Amino acid sequence: MKIWYVIFFAVILVSCTDYVNQIEDEREDWRNTQELAALSSSSEIVKSSSSSFDVILSGDSYEKSSSSSVKSNDSSSSAVLSGDSREESSSSAVKSCSSKKIELSSSSKDPEPAEGSSSSSEKVVSSSSSEKIASSSSEKASWAYLNPAISYGEMIDDRDGQVYKTVVIGEQTWMAENLNLEAENSFCYNDSANNCAKYGRLYTWAAALDACPTDWHLPDSTEWNYLIDVTGGELEAGTSLKSIRASSDAVIDNGSDEYGFSAVAAGRFENNSAYRDLNTLAYFWSSSERSTTVARMLELSYRFSNAVLGGEAKSVAISVRCLKNGNETLKSSSSEEVLESSSSAVLVPPCKTGGKDDCEYGSLLDLRDNRTYKTVKIGNQVWMAENLNYYPKITDGSSCYNKESSYCATYGRLYSWEIAQSSCPDDWHIPSVEEFNTLIENIGGSLVAGAKLKAASGWDGNGNGSDEYGFSALPAGTFDGFWTYNNLLNKTDFWASEKGTEGNSPKGLYMGSDIDEARITSYGSTSYGFSVRCVKD
Repeated sequence: MKIWYVIFFAVILVSCTDYVNQIEDEREDWRNTQELAALSSSSEIVKSSSSSFDVILSGDSYEKSSSSSVKSNDSSSSAVLSGDSREESSSSAVKSCSSKKIELSSSSKDPEPAEGSSSSSEKVVSSSSSEKIASSSSEKASWAYLNPAISYGEMIDDRDGQVYKTVVIGEQTWMAENLNLEAENSFCYNDSANNCAKYGRLYTWAAALDACPTDWHLPDSTEWNYLIDVTGGELEAGTSLKSIRASSDAVIDNGSDEYGFSAVAAGRFENNSAYRDLNTLAYFWSSSERSTTVARMLELSYRFSNAVLGGEAKSVAISVRCLKNGNETLKSSSSEEVLESSSSAVLVPPCKTGGKDDCEYGSLLDLRDNRTYKTVKIGNQVWMAENLNYYPKITDGSSCYNKESSYCATYGRLYSWEIAQSSCPDDWHIPSVEEFNTLIENIGGSLVAGAKLKAASGWDGNGNGSDEYGFSALPAGTFDGFWTYNNLLNKTDFWASEKGTEGNSPKGLYMGSDIDEARITSYGSTSYGFSVRCVKD
């Protein structure tokens, strides 16, 4: 009789051991399968709400011989071994086996519940457990470039079901990633779907005009200018707008992304021939035109901190960022400052019309170096009609463009804000913001003042002005705090006498070749080199 007990125990132990080994082998096979799947897909497999379930072994045998006939149920979430031996030793052996619990990781194929098993012990996995979830952050490669410190919103493009992150900056709501709607005359960089997933599609200007979803639109140049103003001004906004991770493949990564705009260097597609500038330059279309063949666009570079609103051929394909409807007439912060102007402003008729020049000119002799400057009266103000070219004998903070005297002869000298404050001759001074605002209102307001103040020649592209008041502003360019010279022929900035309240930033008057505006704006540093126009005391 004892020999049968020994045989009985052996059978039970072998059955349990084989079953455990079988389960462990299945679990290892499943893990290997999952690891291979993870390598071949960038999307995560949706995990079940429960990471494991128990295989329960129990015994309830009435006959010693029947214990060997216990079978596992592979399609069940529980495997039950029955047995209720009349013998104490048999019962204890079965209980020892039944008390072992084996945890199985969930498989992408749902196990079928055992007939009659209770719902509380079942592992519930939805039928879509192996499908990708569209709104998962790991699903969209473009979301890797977002700022984790920013609280983003979401919008769904009803046309293709894509989910886009959004962000509020100032009084505007922007898409925080580039548009990726497949459309005619839109392209993936290097024809790679992976690049579309990361950087969005590239659109020609005509395609971009109609690319944004309902309740969103392609921003115009005024709306881009507002964004630039509220994110640090033209010389600093580039850093503020670029993703921290945007240029990880480039040589320099200088984005702070403090507002969550998360711009990426998506490059461009030129005239259906060549892809360029991936990981080095970002371009975003504006709905504003410069000419029949050129439209305005925002350019950001991984090398520089500025944000340049320039022009691009309409046939080139670049990125699109959509702006939520509702603030289409929103003025830039600098434009709002213009409205707070002096009551001394009056509308002054142009003095240069129909080929005639009836402006009230004068002259100024600077006794410090005996240089004579042309002056012009506009309303009740008398301005220098050319840029100051006085050399203050201080090399740190004053320079000709590219440190070449020929540029000083044409465009005047560039000064840091501190040097500019004491640069004007006797009886003349650096204009205040209020005095600049008076000038702007005298000639019709901020939106047209640039075109009227700019010289009739010398500006890049179609950027020349009408010079209706003899102010003759030239695109003298700038230098930054590292003595890097930029923007000759494209822009000019004139220092004002005061600083703003936000971060104590210095202020000045800006004009560009791509806009008709003359804008008061704030700058990120007093060490930048700008032009000086003095106004009579």
